[in-house]
Amino acid sequence: MTDKLPVIDREEYTVFIEHFGPFRFVHCDVHGRWRKALKQNLLSDFNQYAEQTGKHLFAAHYEDQGEKHIKFLSLFGFVFVADTKDASGRNCSLYGRTPNG
Repeated sequence: MTDKLPVIDREEYTVFIEHFGPFRFVHCDVHGRWRKALKQNLLSDFNQYAEQTGKHLFAAHYEDQGEKHIKFLSLFGFVFVADTKDASGRNCSLYGRTPNG
C-alpha cells in the first residue's frame, strides 16, 4: 500500500485515499462531534469527489470496528464485496462503491 493521501481536508473531517495496486481504499477521520450538518457536508464532499474521480472505491471493515462502521460505510454507498485478508494477513471484509454511488 502507498501512503494515505488527503483528498478532502476540512476542519471537522479528512478523507484519505490509499492505493493498493489498482485499487483505491478510502479512510475517513472525523475530528468533530458527529451531527447532522457534519454528516450532510461530508456526504456532499465525498459524493462530489467520487463522481469526479470516476473510479471504484473500496474500504476495509474489521470485526473490532463494530456495526457503526458498517452503517457508516453503507451511508456512503459502500456494499459488501467479499471477506478477505489484508496485506498483513488480518481478516477483513471488503466493501466497494461505484463512482456514482
